[in-house]
Amino acid sequence: MRLLLTSLLLAGILTLNGQTQRNVMSSKYSEEYLKKVLTDPSKWFSEPGYPTQDRWNEIPAERRNDIIKRAEKQLAYDWRAISASSFLAFDAIGNRDSMQNIDNERKDALANLVEAELLEAKGRFLNKIVDGVWSMCEESFWGISAHVNRQKQPGSLPDVTEPVIDLFASEKGAKLARIHYLMKTKFDSINPLISQRITYEINRRILVPYYTRNDFSWFGFNDQFVNNWNPWINSNVLSTILLIEKDPNVRAKGAYKAMRSMDKYVNFVKADGWCDEGPSYWGVAGARLFWSLEMFYQASGGQINIFDQPIIHNLGKYIYNAYIGDDYYVNFADAAAKNTHSPELIFKWGEYSNDPKMMGFASFLAKRKGYTSNKKLNDYPAWEPLQKSFWFPDNQIAGGRDSETSSNGFYMVAKGGHNEESHNHNDVGNCIVHFNNKPILIDAGKLYYTKYSFGDKRYTYWPTRSNYHNVPTINGVEQHVGKEYAAKSVVFGSSDKQLQFSLDIAKAYPAEAKVDFWNRTYTLNRGKSLVIQDKYKLSEVKGENCLNFLTCCKASIIKPGVVQLKTDSVSIEISFDPKALSPVIEEFDTDDKTVEVSWGKRLTRLRFKILSKKPENKLELTFKESIAKIK
Repeated sequence: MRLLLTSLLLAGILTLNGQTQRNVMSSKYSEEYLKKVLTDPSKWFSEPGYPTQDRWNEIPAERRNDIIKRAEKQLAYDWRAISASSFLAFDAIGNRDSMQNIDNERKDALANLVEAELLEAKGRFLNKIVDGVWSMCEESFWGISAHVNRQKQPGSLPDVTEPVIDLFASEKGAKLARIHYLMKTKFDSINPLISQRITYEINRRILVPYYTRNDFSWFGFNDQFVNNWNPWINSNVLSTILLIEKDPNVRAKGAYKAMRSMDKYVNFVKADGWCDEGPSYWGVAGARLFWSLEMFYQASGGQINIFDQPIIHNLGKYIYNAYIGDDYYVNFADAAAKNTHSPELIFKWGEYSNDPKMMGFASFLAKRKGYTSNKKLNDYPAWEPLQKSFWFPDNQIAGGRDSETSSNGFYMVAKGGHNEESHNHNDVGNCIVHFNNKPILIDAGKLYYTKYSFGDKRYTYWPTRSNYHNVPTINGVEQHVGKEYAAKSVVFGSSDKQLQFSLDIAKAYPAEAKVDFWNRTYTLNRGKSLVIQDKYKLSEVKGENCLNFLTCCKASIIKPGVVQLKTDSVSIEISFDPKALSPVIEEFDTDDKTVEVSWGKRLTRLRFKILSKKPENKLELTFKESIAKIK
């Protein structure tokens, strides 16, 4: 008991406003230390300046040809301006596309041209690059219309007198800083004003606001919650500082501010390292933190190194822990089900953290995609993370599969947590189920973002509502948003024969649900079946009670007490007591172009209506492979 009490007291000391006060960087290194160890990029930046033949000799011919062909298509590109009405469309109808489509075209065109010229070094793309750089410097805002609200002036039209730093402004700053560093000599031979304009705009739009302001919420200096915005922006600005800033004192000051800010992100991340924003955001969350740590390591000649910190290692391991199979990842919250990640980045993180599994997973991804640019990566023994069981207690994520030697059979993952996680869906108790690497029960994932995606209307859209997740409707009531709507009594256990995850989801529902407890248990009987059991007690029965499931399979009632879920290669039967549950199959249009990328235009909601009007009940559904073979 004394040990437990001590642990609780320590937790109170180390935790503030949901943060664990790790401060893994700023507690170890000071601004004065950064002045001593940060060096000029000429001593550490790995890319050779322009012109050089090094790139041409390093990149395989197929990839070289692809880069050159894409750039040749951009030689006729018209650097069309982004109009005021394109920005204002966000205010008028919540539309981001009218502005972002043009912006993305311009960024892609410049990126293609620059990579081709750096590779080929013949000068035939230079004029178009200068036009693109100059055009980008003349933009009113480097960010997007959806983020203009960071400025004081209301509305989505940029105020050029108040530069604000959003995700995409920081990215343009970093991209232009790299172009400037690699091509400055050539630009100066054309006209010195090109390089001067780049540095002027970077300073005005990025560095001065970064150095002088502390009120951007993504900094985290107010100790309020921060998400992927923090490492995403800080990594871009850090790169810009290290490549552009000439004054070593100012460089150290800016870099130390990035350290202090990213510490806030690491403080908010839970110790088990699970990315509650999902695998799509890991690439701009944990992976961006890694990029920053690698820059610090390289720019300091290895003197700044925190890769031995468990939290940093756990943030990297997340990506293979979230892997399901065939490019599917666990996609709770606003995340796509299918994801592509950089084998290079994962391999390097594995090297820094001395994690052979990360390196093996990177090699597996590289071989799967036919990636051949890195011999060391490709020669490393590949490892596919078919993990028999896993448990992330801080985020309350648990799951596993029938076998660690094959992706055949059942894979199941479920979550507890609460309904105020980053990019939250109301989904406490939700699960994802695959069989033979084919999705059976799914999370629809990310909405296409509009003006209303993060406002008062967010939970009026079906992909965020609990009724479109694999959780019950209780007395006609859905789960609510908020940290207080959370799982209780969460328990996980695993053995060779069985995996079991149970939790009480009653507190995820508001008082009008009239639920005393609702215990859900997921049991994976390895090699045999998956059983979902609900045991509940209501203080009153006054509305519809049903078990909701979302599937991308074709659903059909084949006989009383059996529903079939079928794909081209997999058939699963769900068995239940027909006297206790009545199935209803609802096919619907997804009506969301981002959801369609993963699941197409049609999904099915399978609802098992609870027939009993008694306040206490116990229900069970058993998932098994159909005996009949798929023809």
